[in-house]
Amino acid sequence: MLQSDLVKEQLHYCANEIKGELSPDIDYDRDKMKKGLNLYRQGRVYNAVMEERYIEGKVQEEEVYDVTLDLDVFALSHCSCSVNGICRHKLAVFFYAYAMVDRVGVFFQEWKENKKVTPLTNRSKGLANEEEEKKEYGESVGSWYSFYKKQYHVYKEKEKNNRFSFNAMFQFESLYKNFFNQLRLKAPVTPFFKELYTVHAASYTMQRLVEESEQSRLSLSSKDNYVYPYVNQLLDIIHERLVDIKKLAFPLVSDGLLLETKETISQLLFCGNEYQYERLMAYFITWNTLLNRKEWILEEETSLLKKQEDFIARKQSQAVDCQFALTHLAYLQKQDQKAVDLLHKIQGNYIKFCYFWAGTLGNSKEFHRQKVWLSHSLQLLKDYNQTMVDYHSKRNLTRQFLPIFAEHTHQNKESRLYVDAMRSLLPYSYMEYNDFLLHEEDYQTWADLQMLVGFDISEHGRELLKQIEQADRQVLVPLYHRAVNDAIKQKTRPAYKLAVRYLKKLRTHYRQLKQLDRWDQFIGKLAHEHKRLRALQEELEKGKLLHDRD
Repeated sequence: MLQSDLVKEQLHYCANEIKGELSPDIDYDRDKMKKGLNLYRQGRVYNAVMEERYIEGKVQEEEVYDVTLDLDVFALSHCSCSVNGICRHKLAVFFYAYAMVDRVGVFFQEWKENKKVTPLTNRSKGLANEEEEKKEYGESVGSWYSFYKKQYHVYKEKEKNNRFSFNAMFQFESLYKNFFNQLRLKAPVTPFFKELYTVHAASYTMQRLVEESEQSRLSLSSKDNYVYPYVNQLLDIIHERLVDIKKLAFPLVSDGLLLETKETISQLLFCGNEYQYERLMAYFITWNTLLNRKEWILEEETSLLKKQEDFIARKQSQAVDCQFALTHLAYLQKQDQKAVDLLHKIQGNYIKFCYFWAGTLGNSKEFHRQKVWLSHSLQLLKDYNQTMVDYHSKRNLTRQFLPIFAEHTHQNKESRLYVDAMRSLLPYSYMEYNDFLLHEEDYQTWADLQMLVGFDISEHGRELLKQIEQADRQVLVPLYHRAVNDAIKQKTRPAYKLAVRYLKKLRTHYRQLKQLDRWDQFIGKLAHEHKRLRALQEELEKGKLLHDRD
């Protein structure tokens, strides 16, 4: 994978960034470069792997340093050492990766000969400077989209002559790996423009994937295999790039680009019906990250309301996407109850969006607002669990949501909402509620929970049972009673032997609780009720449980 054209181009771009940052005329830079090269040549780099735009690796010196190289914006690369900027460990991992696509010695020699550092040039094929780059595809969002459309037309013409284009798997894979990655190769050099360009390229490609998916004759299961992975990957890229944009300085011309972004990103709402969650999430996070200005929100609301009226009049499903978008705009204006009311008008399952809104408010420490969304989400979860049949889907959704409730409880020092959620979502919340009760040392409620869900006493570790015995052994008595009854119901000799072991433990508990009279009554009644089970009677006699207080 490191030898693909895209990675080679990215590494060459990183090489130019390094040349622009480190000067051979500065002793400190020269020393840093030599140390990085020596670390690479001494084999100190290991466990290097590539994931999307990142290369992760470890560098061994007196201690191990973890390095993550960002191939698209090298300045955002990270090392666990304390050095700011480019360190020798980042350089070592860079040289390790660069050696896969080009000669490290040639790069080092070129760097040394470049006595006067020149501004970064474009990475690719014949574009000598930024002015030529602007001529190629412009410096506005509108010109980018014109460029995308032109490239898409060229791509589709080439596909007509591709003998594999009839294959659905190849069709969607090619759209992502060939078309989208070719767009990425043409990204501007300046980090802010580069990241924003990639966001729009991913958005445009997602729209084309949705359109081609709807035009195909693939079954839903085939689309899950051949289309969804690429749509989801594009959403991840959009999210990652938006996060990175927030770390960068915005240029003076950014307002114009963001205004154009506002106009174009809404195309995700209207490009089709499939992959609604991914399309809406791309729209939501773009507004969260780049467009959250009151005047823009109000403009977007007015535009969406008008479009929604038209969709309703034509009975088109995009009216629902407009409703979701309007909900998000209300959320951005901190009108949470209005947003919830808008959601109530939507038929269908929208619990995943509530997870996003509630989680985002937790990240921004807006816990008072978060409580509104968690309360609403809890009701949705209960309704969902009543209507859905598949246990694993219910369990997975419960497991996804409860950590947000737990964090809310931790931050507000008040556990009522979390406890209500766990109780309401049983049995799907059993694991979280079980752990919570043990942490709180609420053993009586813990025992009641085990009785409710039907867990056998043998499924709990010996150390835990000892801990509960020391605190309050009385709570264990009903669990052993049920374990005895369940074993006897199996009516096998091994089960009877197991019942005797439980009975001996139960007798010990009664003795320690000074309730041996109750034990005598219980064992006598048990023996009488099962007097026809000869094997059980034999095991009771062997265990010296009859007529013997021991």
